[in-house]
Amino acid sequence: MIRVGICVFKDDEMLHVGEEIRGELLRAISNSKIYIPIFSKNYASSKCCLCELAYMVECRKRDKKVILPIFYGVDAFDLKLRTGSYGKALRKHERQSGEDTMKQWEEALREIAKIKGYNLKDHGCCFLSDIRKSDILSLQKKLSRDILGIQHPKVIDVDEGRDVIKQKLGDKKAIILAGKSSWFGSGSRIIITTRNTNFLALETDTLDDNIIHGDFSFYEMKELQFHHALQLFSKHSFESDSPPYDYIEISREIVGTTGGLPLALEVIGSLLHSKGKKTWKETLKKLKEVPNQDVQKKLLISYEELEYEQQQIFLDIACHCIGEERIPTYYMWKACDFFPHTGLHDRLWMHDQLRDLGREIVRRECFTVPGKCSRLWCPTIALDVVKNNMFNHVANLLLWKYQGTKIVVALKLTRLGDKHNFTSGEFSRLPSLRFLELNGGNFVGDFKNLLSTLTWLSWHHCPSNLDATGLCLRNLAVLKLLESDIIEDWNGWGACMRNISPTVPPLLDSIGGLKSLLVLNIKNQDGVRKLPPSIGELLGLKHLSLSKCCNLRELPDSIGELKSLLHLDLQYTSVSALPDSIGELKSLLHLDLQYTESVHKLDVSSTPITKLLHSIGNLRWLKLMILSSSKISELPKSIGTLENLEELRANNCVNLKGEIPSELAGLSQLEILSLSGTKVNRLPMTINQLFNLRQLELQNCMEFQLLPNLPTSVTRLDLTSSSLQAIPDLSNLTNLGQIVYPNLEWLGRLHELSSLHVIFSDSDMHPTDLSALSQLKVLDITCADLQSLTGLPSSLEIFDLRGLENFKLVDVLKGESLVRISNVSSLKEHQSLWVKDCPQLIEIASERPSIGDCSSTERPNPNSPKLEKLPVLKVLSCESLQKIPTIQSTSVRNCLLLGGTWFSKL
Repeated sequence: MIRVGICVFKDDEMLHVGEEIRGELLRAISNSKIYIPIFSKNYASSKCCLCELAYMVECRKRDKKVILPIFYGVDAFDLKLRTGSYGKALRKHERQSGEDTMKQWEEALREIAKIKGYNLKDHGCCFLSDIRKSDILSLQKKLSRDILGIQHPKVIDVDEGRDVIKQKLGDKKAIILAGKSSWFGSGSRIIITTRNTNFLALETDTLDDNIIHGDFSFYEMKELQFHHALQLFSKHSFESDSPPYDYIEISREIVGTTGGLPLALEVIGSLLHSKGKKTWKETLKKLKEVPNQDVQKKLLISYEELEYEQQQIFLDIACHCIGEERIPTYYMWKACDFFPHTGLHDRLWMHDQLRDLGREIVRRECFTVPGKCSRLWCPTIALDVVKNNMFNHVANLLLWKYQGTKIVVALKLTRLGDKHNFTSGEFSRLPSLRFLELNGGNFVGDFKNLLSTLTWLSWHHCPSNLDATGLCLRNLAVLKLLESDIIEDWNGWGACMRNISPTVPPLLDSIGGLKSLLVLNIKNQDGVRKLPPSIGELLGLKHLSLSKCCNLRELPDSIGELKSLLHLDLQYTSVSALPDSIGELKSLLHLDLQYTESVHKLDVSSTPITKLLHSIGNLRWLKLMILSSSKISELPKSIGTLENLEELRANNCVNLKGEIPSELAGLSQLEILSLSGTKVNRLPMTINQLFNLRQLELQNCMEFQLLPNLPTSVTRLDLTSSSLQAIPDLSNLTNLGQIVYPNLEWLGRLHELSSLHVIFSDSDMHPTDLSALSQLKVLDITCADLQSLTGLPSSLEIFDLRGLENFKLVDVLKGESLVRISNVSSLKEHQSLWVKDCPQLIEIASERPSIGDCSSTERPNPNSPKLEKLPVLKVLSCESLQKIPTIQSTSVRNCLLLGGTWFSKL
């Protein structure tokens, strides 16, 4: 009303501070021409509302004003005070308001009851909050609860939910609010497509091209203009905007027969893609025989040109598989030797007209007897066929009872209300069945040699005890058990085995018998707490979904035997850790851990997983993440929400490249970050906010360009790169204890450093004095151009001379803690090696021993090469020395433990 210029007074919206509310309302009522009181269940409990209503009635009588009552949840009968709701409310006011006032209110209510108003009793209202994070099925259930009043809607799939809402909302008005409205910025446009415009408030009886009505514009779709139609057809038939020169004329003729309908253009264009001129001409001839208005007949031409296997897939989708996940259906068709293409979307979708075409094709298989149709998607008809109800009154169809349903390949027995038990005799008439969807019920009787062709079984609310015997689903490719009561010893597993034993074994022993299984979907099973080790025997399994098995706490080590597994879904489970064998899943491409909050260790090392889902950020208790040697190409931004993560190891992820996201700063507990062997080129500047980071590994990151300021908590830094753009000053890392780095001019300030491995490409870059490193115990320096090195710390225990090929002088003085000098054989061109005042020195070795051996080696290695090129070795006051290599000239003084055996070799 405001939009069209009507002045509206609603409650206190026009009141100003300091004004008397009652007086302002009365003046507003007096000045208004139309009153619209809204009567709800609690209206009469408000004395203010009753006073205003009485005044409206008075004005109506006096000034001929108009009252348009709206009844929301009540009706005029309630206002006549003949029911308890309003009468009870009025009695509560009687003491305080007095008899006269009560009489005035009652007369006003009865007067309004005589006026024809608008009844909103059957209208529905629903608010769908944050629909981005909700799946379609849950939204459908909320609509059913809020608008239809169904407290526990039994909606199994999206297709069923759509049908229920369509059926029950068809004659019901509703207001639906979808959040979050922040999706839509200023100037946004929302488009609704519909074939029925009767629910829209139109100002005229017919739709023009563009009728403006308030904030809404109504547009009637026209056929495509010819040049646009030709372009759309060309995109599907030639993958270009226009046809080749020799196909222009016939393309124009075909487009002319479609009536400019986009769906027909797309379907026929796709049909003729890569086909020869002969097929084009035959298709054109058929199209000309069909009137433009008959779209379905034109689409039927495309269907008839499909190969047999393609036709079967088309009919399966049209009748049963719309809304189903792509992967399970793919394996079902593959098991039937239909070989579908893999380019389908994650869920199967089909245009309504194509769906109607497919179902019409199935109906035409036999209009009079549905049991002769190959696919039965209507549950009531399917139930009649299985129960043989539709033939009981036809005597001459007795033979048909036992043979007529051989053509049926797919049944949908859902939405039946009551639970039904199905006997072996009933299913004996369905020898070709390959697709079966059930909701509740049970199998009863001996099913030996029955359902042997079944490749898909979807069973909602399956029973906790299976009453069938002899059931052998040897060709089952897809098993979906949803919202059921199965537990760990469910006896139904044994019925699915290739070889059934006389007594059906429990789940723990029998699941491995599903040898043909490609898809195992066990959802919403609270009774499942663990999987049996025999699951590792399902060597062909491609897809395993355990979503919403809330009590599932662990996976067996045998899960690593599923070498063919591509998809593992553990959403909403209680799994706290993945077994180490998860790394053996060499084919795994998709791991879904959304809302699996209890996981504290995630190890997908050596798997072909290429991407972590955004939902990884929900693993709030995760402490250890190992991605080593996987195919991961990037880290998601949501990783920053893993506030308890302590170790992130992504070393040797050769596809990991670019910059690590700045959200890394959210890992407040991170202690170890390993990115060695990756193509990462830089870390975010926010890494200095990781105040618990101790170890940073960036070895062999040859594309790494810039190292930002690091937190002072770092005690170990490994970095080698040929692309560094600048050498940072890391002198603030006062706790650094171990470092592998290409340049250390400032190294002398790292007083806590205990192990140093340095690689210099330029001798001018090496540290001039290491004597200040009072805690240094191991020194390993590689620099081909370095000619001298002095100022070693007295704490040094192991000195590795490997890589110092051009030294002129190695002078080791006062090495009070020095135990070993190794790799002396690398000093090929040197003049002198002086070792003085090293009382703990035990060995001067020609080859580098392992650090673990350094303290115990007291005898020479007989295989050590002689240092023939070292001219001079001077050893002074090394009282513990027991071993030196053979050299040309040696001067030894005050080395008490060095025996005569050594001198005999000089």
